[in-house]
Amino acid sequence: MPLFSKWGYTIVECRTCGLSYVNPRNFAVEDDSYFRGAYLSTIEEQGSLNPGIKALYSQILGDLETYLRPSRLLDVGCAMGHFMVEARNRGWEVSGVECSPYASEYGRNRWGLAVRQACNLSDAALSASQFDACVLIEVAEHLPHPKATFSEVFRVLKPGGILYVTTPNFASFRSLLQREEWKPVIPSGHLYYFTADSLMKLLTGIGYADPIDLSLPARLEDEVEAITTAGGSISWRADVEAIRERTGKEDRVKASNGRGEGLIVCARKPQLPHETSLAALRFTEVPPSLEGKLVSVHGDSAEDQKVYFVSGGRKHWVVTTDWLAVRGMHLEDTIEVDRTVLASFLMGPPLQ
Repeated sequence: MPLFSKWGYTIVECRTCGLSYVNPRNFAVEDDSYFRGAYLSTIEEQGSLNPGIKALYSQILGDLETYLRPSRLLDVGCAMGHFMVEARNRGWEVSGVECSPYASEYGRNRWGLAVRQACNLSDAALSASQFDACVLIEVAEHLPHPKATFSEVFRVLKPGGILYVTTPNFASFRSLLQREEWKPVIPSGHLYYFTADSLMKLLTGIGYADPIDLSLPARLEDEVEAITTAGGSISWRADVEAIRERTGKEDRVKASNGRGEGLIVCARKPQLPHETSLAALRFTEVPPSLEGKLVSVHGDSAEDQKVYFVSGGRKHWVVTTDWLAVRGMHLEDTIEVDRTVLASFLMGPPLQ
């Protein structure tokens, strides 16, 4: 189903799975000038990692380290190796795969990183079940065959290993408001446009388990104001009130609407009882089902007094009782859990 066109390309949506992509798709390797110029200036400031990028990398590693002890990590589409360096500094044993000959050589020569140059992950000839974690940071949108790449990642992950993906969020308010004018719509290079639903459906179809949407929330009014203040335009296709009504219905049952510009999804390779080569899990026991529950831990510190709501695989700090009252919930419903159980859940946005 056609959605809109840009630069002579048409963005279409699959009626069956909801995945959106460019038709026709035209894959190309980024040339050296891109990595020397636009890419490097985005990542570095005066030779040091950009603070915003550093914070993003720290968040990714912190999320991974909620589940795993620092162990073997694969960075697919590692570019010049900046994330690998941050991970190595935190004790991870890092490997990377990169399509660009220039970028892969840069990572090897500047930092001594183990980077293989390959455009298809399968061409890197990696052994099965050898990595505890795999990241694709702003890479999935560039893949000519995302299902094949995620399937190969599944093969090389150890049982219990974690896949972590960041990519532009096609269900974000910015995307819905701006459509073809949204900055990440670059059909000459961004070939696929994922939502949490379409990406998680793709991953579970491959065999991944427990996908979690970690995308940040957003407010429609704030996004409209930010677009107009920056001199941007709202697409003539975008009916703001219709967007408000539709997304309100879709997000009603969610603790966080996940409508920020960046889509973040993690998922796990299942482990079977007979398998012994497992990922370096921090918690080997499966936590009890706490979905939709209020939880806390026993203790006297201010931190221990916090009440969390568990939803979608994450824990959300309940800041005010107003949030509970709207949903007919009460502090008396809170369940006390072991500290390690609470620590096994990723942190979500606070609720207020």
